[in-house]
Formats: sequence, C-alpha cells, structure tokens
Amino acid sequence: SISARELIISYVSGQEKPAKLSASADTCRLAEILDKGLCQKEINAGAGGTTFRFMAALLAATEGTDCLLCAEDRMSERPVAPLVDALRCLGADIEYAGKEGCPPLRIKGRKLKGGELETDASVSSQFVSALMMVVPLMEGGLHIKLLGEQGSVPYIKMTAAMMGAAGVDVETDPYNVWVKDMPYKVLPPMAEPDWSSAAFWYEIAAVTAGWVTLPGLKEKSLQGDSNEAILF
Repeated sequence: SISARELIISYVSGQEKPAKLSASADTCRLAEILDKGLCQKEINAGAGGTTFRFMAALLAATEGTDCLLCAEDRMSERPVAPLVDALRCLGADIEYAGKEGCPPLRIKGRKLKGGELETDASVSSQFVSALMMVVPLMEGGLHIKLLGEQGSVPYIKMTAAMMGAAGVDVETDPYNVWVKDMPYKVLPPMAEPDWSSAAFWYEIAAVTAGWVTLPGLKEKSLQGDSNEAILF
C-alpha cells in the first residue's frame, strides 16, 4: 500500500521512481506502467484493485491522455462506479467500455477542477486515496465528503500522511477530507515491511505459544494492520 502511493506521488511530482519498493505483483505492475508513461493507448492494470483505481484517477487528471484502462480476472467485475462518478463531477471524460460500472474504462485526460464532492467510502478507501493523490494536478483544492461507513480509515490516513510528507496539506476527520491546492515536493523514502504479510507469522507464534522475530516492522507504522494503527 505504501509503495503504490509512493509511485503515484513520485510520478505526479516528477520525482524519480523510489529505489526501495515492495516486490509484490501489484507494485511491479504499477511501476512498469508508470515507467512506460501515460501516452499508451491501452493499459492493463492486472488483477490489482489498487493499481486500477489509482491509474484511473491519474489518467483522468493528466491532460492529453487517451487510454483504454483494462483489468484482469475478478478485478474486471469489481465496481468502480463511485470513483468514476466522483471524477466526472470534477470534469473527467470517462466512459465505460464494457459493463456499466465496471472495467474497462475509456479515459481522456484533462485538467480537472477541484471543489467539493461526495463519495461512497464504504465500498473501498482506494477511491478516496485515488482522488486525494491527484489533487496537485487539479485546478483548486478538494473537499471530499465521505458517505457510508468507512471500513478502511487507516488507509485514508496513510495517504494523508504520505501527501503531507511530500509537502501537501491534508486534513481529515471521520466524514471529510480536505486537500489544499499545493504542488508536491520531494517525497522522502517511506517503504517499510508489510504488516499484513507478517500476520501469517505472528499467528504461528500465537497458536504455538512460542515467538518469532520479524525484523524491520515498525511499531509506529502508517499501515492499518500494525499494532499501533493510525486512527481518527
């Protein structure tokens, strides 16, 4: 999750790709897409929801893009309508190229206008994070009103913290996100070992009444699965 955000923020800021990233398939796919640039006529985001949703917002907010954004496996059946609706409210040119509400999407990038919008955050926090990270490409800041019961609050907080580290002021409360109209500065390296993957190992310690050592994990982590997750 951190690596994906690092890639998007670094790309928007014009910074070189971070040297230390997760080796996960989703991260590698996103890095490969960004290495090739956004002038591609067709981009396959693979099976990862994070990659598809982050790329949808980035393509929509980047002037001059004209791309078919596709997905694989079950991601091609997963809903993206809340993100599409929100981007359209900001002026995005997006059409469904298949089933309504699902990938693939035909996206023509343009300068989006910030302001205020409402989005259903109960489906996926990735919709909110995707919108947040492309605000520096927009005209004006953005106020997002979060509707529904948010199930992934720490991931919105993660995005806010990383944008703050890159020089963009972001404020949050349980029902709102405010992103100021500011450009990104250089994002310091932020990748860290994954608490979610580590869960399999510390569960073993729990059921065996033993213990394991997992080097590199941070107690005060941005990740929602850490033992001191950032909460509102």
